[in-house]
Amino acid sequence: LYGETGELGLYYNDTRYLGIWELTLNGSAPIALAHELRFGGNTVVYSMTNPDLPKIGENGRIRRDTFLIRRIQTLVDDVFYDMLEIKNFEDVPHTV
Repeated sequence: LYGETGELGLYYNDTRYLGIWELTLNGSAPIALAHELRFGGNTVVYSMTNPDLPKIGENGRIRRDTFLIRRIQTLVDDVFYDMLEIKNFEDVPHTV
């Protein structure tokens, strides 16, 4: 959805339906690790991790690289799907 040049967004038949779609965790953007196109270009998979994050409702921070964040965006039969998976690598739960 983002690019260095040109118009940003999600287009279908030359109409922009979505200008910007941002993901944040506790107010911070994830750190990009990799992205890949799948299924003939109809699906993009982003792999990300977290920066150091403030804990919600308590003192302290969630360390960088605690989470693997996978965002899968796909267009199937004119329907846009956005799926999010977050894997915690610590033994304690976190609120984000």
